[in-house]
Amino acid sequence: MGNLVDSPKRDRQRRSLGTAFAYSTNSVFGKLAVNHLTIDELVSMAEVFGFNKKLSVDGRETRSRTTRPGGQLGLGRMAAGFTNSFLSPLHGAALAAMIANGGYWPEKILVNGQHVDEQVLSDRTVRNLKAVMVQAATGGTGTRHVGGIRDPKGGGSVALKTGTLNSRDGSGLHNSWMVGFFPAEKPRIAFASLVSIRGGGAMKSGHLTKYALKTLLMLEKNRAGRY
Repeated sequence: MGNLVDSPKRDRQRRSLGTAFAYSTNSVFGKLAVNHLTIDELVSMAEVFGFNKKLSVDGRETRSRTTRPGGQLGLGRMAAGFTNSFLSPLHGAALAAMIANGGYWPEKILVNGQHVDEQVLSDRTVRNLKAVMVQAATGGTGTRHVGGIRDPKGGGSVALKTGTLNSRDGSGLHNSWMVGFFPAEKPRIAFASLVSIRGGGAMKSGHLTKYALKTLLMLEKNRAGRY
């Protein structure tokens, strides 16, 4: 709980929201939630993003869930991504597609069997979120694997968010994931990659993402060469 309470003596480092996002400094988001959100507001926003609902993506169904946290510490931990939420890779890709689509769910994504016409995120929020997702790819936790990937058609870099977490179910799995879209401008693909290895290992989600995006670019180049 100490990291969630302001302390001029202890708080000697500062990070902007963009840098915290790019480097997955989770305590920043926990502290912001405790200072600016209620538990009801956080859970409600998660449900706007499709948690606790059935998502259908081009006929494939998934259901991610969130549970109500207890107390301020629980609120901070949930906002930081540690507890009370379970996100499937398909749902992660759907969220990336929604951001890439200007804050609207794409037509092929159904929420509880219906297409949602309302804008989920405002234009301003989409712009800001895209900017920090690009920062994560080009100058943050995603740089090692995808920082050098650029769209030959002028669409720019990858936009993404990364994460790592050890499973708390006794399985001993170390999970690494990436969620994002490419290219950042005029996106053509949204993606999610997840690697879960017992005890950890050399293979990370970034390796899968890099391979998938480079394969996409190679296929597009080969296809263009036929015409």
